[in-house]
Amino acid sequence: MKFQFIIFTLISLSSCQFQTRECQTKADCFLGEICSEESCIKMFDLAVEEDLSTMPEEDLSSDSADLNRCNNGEINAGEKCDGADFAGLTCLSKGFDKGTLSCNSTCNALSTKHCYSVYNELGAGFHHSCAIKKDGTLTCWGPNALGQTDSPAGFFQKVSVGSDFSCALKKTGEGQCWGYNSTGQTAFPGGTFSQVSSGEKHSCAIKTNGQLVCWGQNKNGKLDPPSGSFQNVSSGTNHSCAIKSDHTLHCWGDSFGGIIDSPEGLFTQVSAGASQSCAIRTTGEMVCWGKNVTFLNPHPPGLFSQVSVGDFHTCAILTSGELNCWGENRQSQSTPPEGKFVQVKSGGWHSCAILEDGRALCWGKDASRNQPPR
Repeated sequence: MKFQFIIFTLISLSSCQFQTRECQTKADCFLGEICSEESCIKMFDLAVEEDLSTMPEEDLSSDSADLNRCNNGEINAGEKCDGADFAGLTCLSKGFDKGTLSCNSTCNALSTKHCYSVYNELGAGFHHSCAIKKDGTLTCWGPNALGQTDSPAGFFQKVSVGSDFSCALKKTGEGQCWGYNSTGQTAFPGGTFSQVSSGEKHSCAIKTNGQLVCWGQNKNGKLDPPSGSFQNVSSGTNHSCAIKSDHTLHCWGDSFGGIIDSPEGLFTQVSAGASQSCAIRTTGEMVCWGKNVTFLNPHPPGLFSQVSVGDFHTCAILTSGELNCWGENRQSQSTPPEGKFVQVKSGGWHSCAILEDGRALCWGKDASRNQPPR
């Protein structure tokens, strides 16, 4: 910024002329004067004759200069960040997996708003949810009156959430359950497993040799799975369904409403809910059956990669990656978010899903305060 100074020394207001005295040398002048062209002139008055436009530019306000340094793209004294310069810090160094840090408008604080954790697996129960992070650690959120969100330490590969309990498979293939144990639903049997699914008060899992085993509430024969080698299993409220290695579908447990009358054909994935079940054929087409078919069906058209049946709503991922939900919607549980997804799990009054970039989010009842940790 350029400042030009115009200094006037008025000796005589009436004539607006500088008063001078004749001189031959400086000795003829008063203190503070010099002899110039045989006249005594005050040294201060010489500024009138100077062309100050040639003086170098300078910002005389150091405070203003400090403020203007913010958002210049580099960190200066007193700043923690500036623009895209975060002093070498990243979302990863802040404990997240992906995303970008941001700097506030005064350059004195970093924001992790756009940082997030990457999830590989999740499960949704009646009120709570659990998920496995990219590093294999397990986290749960939601109500915890019965210890259902007290996730164990260690590294896991699969997780499934029941009504008030949860079960997971460790990296070693061994199983572990926690939460409410009124009917033995947390008593995971010994052995190594490839998949686990928890229903309301019982669970079923597939051993590494393909054999099915179930535990928990022993009612309506839901702990009596068929023999054979299986690749996919799902436990509902009072029944379960599983797909054999030859892709045929079998259900067992409570038969009310035709819920265990599994359709014929070849399937890749099945999901058992409270009053109905849905499965995806090897062609990508979906079929649903059970008690509330009028309310929960017809399901939307299209080809699907995954389906998850909750208590009274269902969500499925189209082969294009979009989510589609239908059924009960009083808590907006059938109003899914936009985006491309790779996994979805439906619970009692909510659902959760994993986006293509690894972020996890939930919708439905209490969604605003029951989101997965970032």
